[in-house]
Amino acid sequence: MNLRQRVLVVDDSPFFCRILSDWIKGEPDMELVGTASNGQEAIQQAKTLAPDVIVLDLEMPVKDGLTALQEIVREVKCSVLMSSSTTQPAVRQMSFALEFGAYDYIFKPTGKSVTESSSCKGAFLAKVRAARRA
Repeated sequence: MNLRQRVLVVDDSPFFCRILSDWIKGEPDMELVGTASNGQEAIQQAKTLAPDVIVLDLEMPVKDGLTALQEIVREVKCSVLMSSSTTQPAVRQMSFALEFGAYDYIFKPTGKSVTESSSCKGAFLAKVRAARRA
């Protein structure tokens, strides 16, 4: 049995994809199995890589996160943690994501909190860990 949690990070922002990936790589109980930059890539990689948890951005090109979520939930056995910027439309869409089968959601850190705040990192990692147990 693999004790390391297998995580796929999906975000069209190379910056956020790198930050979240680095946070995961730094954890002994987690393994970054891949990254994707849009919903279509997320679906393909989810089927191929069989992650335990997918961190899925809400707004992306090619196929958005809500559309990808619905297909992932139907076809792949894993938990999905949605991520997004804190905007009013995103808040509304997160309620749809939960209805469509997402485990939970996180709002992306902003400003200096991205790289300097251990609380943002800690909250993110705690939700990823909780998603695996879901």
